[in-house]
Order: sequence, then C-alpha cells, then structure tokens
Amino acid sequence: MDREIVVKYDNEFDTLYLVRPGLKPKGSIEIGDFIVEFSPELQKAIAIEITNASRVLSSLSDSKITKGMLTNIIRGTFRTIQTTNAVYISYGIICRYKNVETELDNSITVPIKVAV
Repeated sequence: MDREIVVKYDNEFDTLYLVRPGLKPKGSIEIGDFIVEFSPELQKAIAIEITNASRVLSSLSDSKITKGMLTNIIRGTFRTIQTTNAVYISYGIICRYKNVETELDNSITVPIKVAV
C-alpha cells in the first residue's frame, strides 16, 4: 500500500510540494518547472515540486488556478509507472475555494535511456 501523500503550498514562492513522508531520495530530475525526487531503487517518485505552480497548473488545465485555490488544497496524490523507455508520474490535487471543489490532474513523462 502506498504511503499517504503530504501536500504543502508555499504562497510566497508559488511552489507546490507533493511528498511521501519518511522516504529519502536517491536522486532527482528537473523538467522545466517540475522537480521529481526518486526512491533509492529509482523506480518510484517520492516527491514532486512544482515551481510557479499557479501559472504552470493554469496552463496545463486550461483553467485559471490562483494562489488562493492552491492555499486550500484538500488532498493530493501521485503514482509512478515505469516502462522500458520512460517513467510516467501521474499526479492530482483537489482544492476547495469559495465552496467549490476543483480537481486537477496531469502527468509527467521522464524519458529514460537504459545503457546496454
């Protein structure tokens, strides 16, 4: 069973963090405004950081995502799917703002090259 995801939003720096607590990363990769940290086996994402979160999530969702919305996150999830050529990380957040719940989900693809 996956560990619960802790979600934190830094309003001052507009940065969203999704973290599986208690796990130490082995490495990380930066893809644009996303920083993904991986488990020691490098098979599972254990943390996702999204910088410029309101802008990035607005662009990805085709909706206006405000800092106020991100300050009111109820829950976050993410999971990792590994294939031969890539690691896919799907993530989602649910926030409640002005009595309206908004669900945002998307995925990040990390291409990998296996040395032969």
